[in-house]
Amino acid sequence: MNVSLESEMVSGGFSLIVSAVGLLGSFIVALLTAYFTSKQVVFNARRKFSEILYEKRFEAYKELVSITHDIGKPGDLSFYRDIRDNVREWEKTSGGFLLLSRHSYERFGELKDALRKNPKKSGLEYEPEQIKQLSNARNNLRWSLRNDFELLFASEQEIKGHIVPWWGRVRLYFEKRRRGK
Repeated sequence: MNVSLESEMVSGGFSLIVSAVGLLGSFIVALLTAYFTSKQVVFNARRKFSEILYEKRFEAYKELVSITHDIGKPGDLSFYRDIRDNVREWEKTSGGFLLLSRHSYERFGELKDALRKNPKKSGLEYEPEQIKQLSNARNNLRWSLRNDFELLFASEQEIKGHIVPWWGRVRLYFEKRRRGK
C-alpha cells in the first residue's frame, strides 16, 4: 500500500510540475503575442500617419515648386513681388510650417528672406548677383524638399526594424558583422 501511495504521490507531483510548466509557457507566449501585436499596431499607425503626411506633402510641395519655378529668370520688382506674395499665400493656405521638415523650413525661410530684398540699384530691375542668390535659395529649397521624400523610405526601413523579433535582430547583427559593417 505504501508503494502504491508513493507512486501516486510521485505521479501527482509530476503532473503538477508539468501543468505548472505548461501554464508558465502559455503565459509567456501570451505576453510575447501581446507585445508583438502592440508593436504591429504602432507600426500600422505610424505607416498610416506617414502615408497621409506624404500625400499632403506631395500636393503642397508640387504647388510650391510651380510657384517658385520662375525664380532665376530676369525680372523686375513687380515680377518677384508676385512670386513673394504667392509664396506667402502658399504658406498660409497649405500650412507650410506644419508640412515642411525642419531643414526644409529653414531653406524656405532663406528663400523668403531672399525674396524680401529689394533691387540694389534705384531702378526696378534686379542685379544678376541678386537673381543668382534667389536661384540658389530656390535650388536649396528644392533639394531639401526632395530629401524629405527620400526620408520616407528610410523611415519605413527604420520602423520595420522595430518589429523584428529578437532572434531576427540577432541574425541581422551577425550578418552585418560578417559583412564588416
